[in-house]
Amino acid sequence: VVVEAMLQSPGFLYRWERGLAAPQLDGELIKLDDYEIASRLSYFVWGSMPDDELLAAADAKALTTPDQIAKQASRLWSDKRADETFGDFITQWLELNPLKDLIKDTAAYPNFKPALRDSMRAETVALSVDVLRSAAPSLTNLLTANYTFADAGLASYYGVTPDANGRVDLSGTARLGLLTQGALLSVKGNSYRTSPVRRGKFVINRLLCTVVPPPPPNAVPELPAADPTKSVRQQMAEHRSNPACAGCHTKMDAIGFAFERFDGAGHYRDADGRQPIDSSGSIELDGKTVEFQDAAQLVNAFAKSPEVHACFARQWLRFAIDRFEQDQDASAAAHLTDF
Repeated sequence: VVVEAMLQSPGFLYRWERGLAAPQLDGELIKLDDYEIASRLSYFVWGSMPDDELLAAADAKALTTPDQIAKQASRLWSDKRADETFGDFITQWLELNPLKDLIKDTAAYPNFKPALRDSMRAETVALSVDVLRSAAPSLTNLLTANYTFADAGLASYYGVTPDANGRVDLSGTARLGLLTQGALLSVKGNSYRTSPVRRGKFVINRLLCTVVPPPPPNAVPELPAADPTKSVRQQMAEHRSNPACAGCHTKMDAIGFAFERFDGAGHYRDADGRQPIDSSGSIELDGKTVEFQDAAQLVNAFAKSPEVHACFARQWLRFAIDRFEQDQDASAAAHLTDF
């Protein structure tokens, strides 16, 4: 009973602000003290309590200025213990949690084996950690890296050859960066065919920080049965011709079609059944129309987009504070974007 009480105690479950002393005011805001800053830093970066050096800095009141906090934050991020946080952020940002239980139709995708799910997630995390620990840790390099890491099973699935360290050179292939990896493409594909809607909605939500509204009551969400005489793009034409659907689907579908060279299980393909693949389209980025012919061109457009970079900064802020940003967080979001 004592152990049950301890494990259910709010003092155990939540990281309380100290709160017993009179609050320190900074204008109209309450200023966190050094121990509260130490706790927030450590649990954000390491997912655990402060180490001795961080507590010593709090004891010495050396977590007061932005430069002092930045110095400790840099130390924490440089530690290998932060790799798990990198992986957690990327997994949440790319919405990969469903991957562990992902099931594909064995008739449609006979080469997609359950073991690939772990391999795909490991690939995404390995590339992310490698980029974020490199000399140029940037969203641009996450999106446009021309290499990846794959174990034997995933390398065979992709049709590539890794070196002794599992690194794969993607030059000459259709893949680059995180958005063309099997993990994301599989999670955002249906069990038996691709889903331009899911893929397009993901981009709008996670790379552009825009919320797609729910479908209107008169919309029919189900697609017709698969027709081998038509490509998915042709079958989804009704989305864009029906006024009830066109408002959202014109944008979502166009983005999703860029990834049609990859089937619903993340495997590259040259045709959609018996039909040629048209992966061209356009998107509104930074107030102008950007046209693309395939996923690589679209990804490169994202890598150059201030709008996408600003959204990425906001995604980190959301991850750090565990909620969507509010009006009072605008200055923090702007600071991260400019950093």
